[in-house]
Amino acid sequence: MIFLKKLNDFLLYLLIFSATFEYWDPFGIAGTITIARMVTVLYVMSSLPFFKQYLRFRFLKQYVVPLFFLVLAGIFSTIVNDIYVLDLIEIFNTRFIQLALLMVLITAHTVTNKTVLQNALKVYVLSLLITALLLMAGVGITYHSGRLFLFGENANLTGFKSVLAILIVIGGVAGQKVSLKKWVLSILLILPLLMLLIASASRGALLSLFLGLFFMLVLLKVKVVKKIVLIAVGLFFSIYFINYIMVNDRDFAKRIESTIKNAETGGRTKLWESAERVIQDNFIFGVGHSGVNPAMLKYGQKAELPHNIFLEIWLTSGILGVFFFSLFLWRIAKKLWDRYRQTGQVLGLVLFLVILANLSKSGGAIGIIFAWIFFALLIASTTQIEEISSNIYEKKGVNERL
Repeated sequence: MIFLKKLNDFLLYLLIFSATFEYWDPFGIAGTITIARMVTVLYVMSSLPFFKQYLRFRFLKQYVVPLFFLVLAGIFSTIVNDIYVLDLIEIFNTRFIQLALLMVLITAHTVTNKTVLQNALKVYVLSLLITALLLMAGVGITYHSGRLFLFGENANLTGFKSVLAILIVIGGVAGQKVSLKKWVLSILLILPLLMLLIASASRGALLSLFLGLFFMLVLLKVKVVKKIVLIAVGLFFSIYFINYIMVNDRDFAKRIESTIKNAETGGRTKLWESAERVIQDNFIFGVGHSGVNPAMLKYGQKAELPHNIFLEIWLTSGILGVFFFSLFLWRIAKKLWDRYRQTGQVLGLVLFLVILANLSKSGGAIGIIFAWIFFALLIASTTQIEEISSNIYEKKGVNERL
């Protein structure tokens, strides 16, 4: 059983690592069998011996119930809009259901072992560092419409994932008493991640980095003088980094200039306006899972998801779906805030806010695996062992760093 548990832990790390290569399709099967999906299957299979143990965790109910009703809302909305339904399977968002269940499994797995939880974050950072090295070596690079795609992944996602890794590294040292050696090591880790961010030319990722740094500096519980110094350092870095991009990466600079001068959002504004028009005519029930693309095409001449998770859920699951998803997010946010007030640990709250900001601008965000992995890790980081309805574990908190 010890071997099986170690195997289960290893496959969790491998899953988190593979989430960085979520869209890599090495066998060329049109994305149906990606590396991330194969590892997910292996991880779930390795968890089978522990299902009974995991399912005893009653604390998960507060997160599972809103997601369950979100699924029901989507089914109901799709049935109401049956004119768009061509096949029975279309009434379900199978991808979302799979990821929600995976989130529950990862939460139950990591909540009882702070070492696994901490290692999961380290593995995530390692995966982005390796991605940066592969970029430098010219491996896995393709270009579509002038934008970089690493292992088949959209440049915006690559940039955002690098931002999360940067914030995790900074969160490990900011506001804490650490040696000069650890600060130097952290800077050396951040440099290739910044390079990866620049290569992505993602304006959203760049904004996410600045937002994350801002949230972290505001929320850090340190002495006033130290906070002033950190804010000054953060401001200097931000100005220097923007200037470096504008001078050394002309393509990225043009995208930034376009946003500043023309409020250009990469076509998102038109998608949001189209989604709003659809919602105005389908305020209560939306248009269901099958109706999104036809409705977006009808109201906006483009059959594409609205690049905002709340608009997407409103379209697919109606106003009730938005309510239940917001309730799910609120419960995570409240736990993270309570833990921040009790311990001063800021990283979890910062990661949540930045992820939420990114989900508000990403297409198909509800089906992105790494977002649900982070939801799982954040929930686990806020849950104390004594909250779990099981007496087989020692009663002590999990994760002292998130």
